[in-house]
Amino acid sequence: MYRVCGLIWTYNPDISLLRRTVEGALANVDYLLVVDNGSANREEIKSLLSIYSHTDVVFLPKNLGVAALDLGLRVLSRQCEWVLILDDDSIILQPNVVAEILDKYYSLPPIVRARIGVISISDLKSIPITLRQNLKRSPRETLIVHYEPAIFSGSIVKTEILHTDMLRINKNLFIDHADTDFFARLLKKGYMVTIYTKPLLKHRLGIPLSKPINLLFYKIESTTKPIRLYYVTRNATYLLIKRNITIIHYLLSIFRYAIPLFLEKPLITVRVVALGIIHGITGTLGVWETPLLK
Repeated sequence: MYRVCGLIWTYNPDISLLRRTVEGALANVDYLLVVDNGSANREEIKSLLSIYSHTDVVFLPKNLGVAALDLGLRVLSRQCEWVLILDDDSIILQPNVVAEILDKYYSLPPIVRARIGVISISDLKSIPITLRQNLKRSPRETLIVHYEPAIFSGSIVKTEILHTDMLRINKNLFIDHADTDFFARLLKKGYMVTIYTKPLLKHRLGIPLSKPINLLFYKIESTTKPIRLYYVTRNATYLLIKRNITIIHYLLSIFRYAIPLFLEKPLITVRVVALGIIHGITGTLGVWETPLLK
């Protein structure tokens, strides 16, 4: 059994960026599995990965969203003690980062270690403002427990929790907020989610804006496509009803993308947010394709 495995899920990745993601991962894990969601540049991905050892790839016939991640976790949960999850544009900035973090973990008392289910590597940008401020006030190179929403990318998941509590990713969410839901259910089962205070991850969140939008204490630096805003709104609304997301995170997750998109495409923005709220309330999940979201 490997100690640490890496899991990268891809969808039409930028190959030069994927190369950096793969190399950053291989400098930190014993084995790497890439699960591709039906990318158009499949042959380029295959060619890139062929040059690396201890690496395998699974090509899915179409974009299955977070089902690809769930598949990868199920495969690796029988081969590794820990799984490092990365998006295809997330880069671990240094070698041996995971070993450094796990050294901190294994120095903790056994009773504390037993309750930790996930350790997140931070980039200080894709985390909630309150957690960001908490990290800045905390000593560097330490683990702190938090109850804020975390993202899959940069998460080091203890595979034991996948076996003992049968935790699975909700594939019906398709993409956005599947991580919010997973970690909320993890907390409800009594596990702790921790984060390493030293920022060691470079993660791209959305489509960068040429000019950031400053809203008092909050800066919006990226936008997204209408279809992604639909999934964000729908899934956040669904999780709010399930009490797996706080009202503050619910509003922030929608407005951070709705505001810049509204300035560019006001009518489409109103439509996708309204549709997302309706579908979230009615529990209409899964893949949703309609000209309304274009």
